Amino acid sequence: MNKKKVALSFWWTATERQVRVQGDATGISAAQADKYFAERERSAQIVSIVSEQGKEIENIDELNKRYRKEEDRLEEKAIKRPGNWGGFSIKPIRIEFMEFKPTRFHDRRLYELNSGQWVLKQLQP
Repeated sequence: MNKKKVALSFWWTATERQVRVQGDATGISAAQADKYFAERERSAQIVSIVSEQGKEIENIDELNKRYRKEEDRLEEKAIKRPGNWGGFSIKPIRIEFMEFKPTRFHDRRLYELNSGQWVLKQLQP
């Protein structure tokens, strides 16, 4: 499977904290995707069939109609995972925790994977 470099950032306004994860992303196997899809709620499975995620839509009512039509068509049948539905696994290489401070001397702690061991570094703001 092809690896891609990724970065994820999570910001919590109320606590003024942020976590940034950098790592390698690989597509999950079809078997893993099937398992995860089967564990999802039925409504989420149907949405996965009728929605072209991220595509612009003129009228949400049309999508709701497609949903109801598919829901009726499937009744209580098991729903097969759509071929375009999958996921990614992320192997972290760097994880940074940052706590923002009024002084602007933010507390930045970086955990970096080095030869299979996590090494902690303090970073300047």
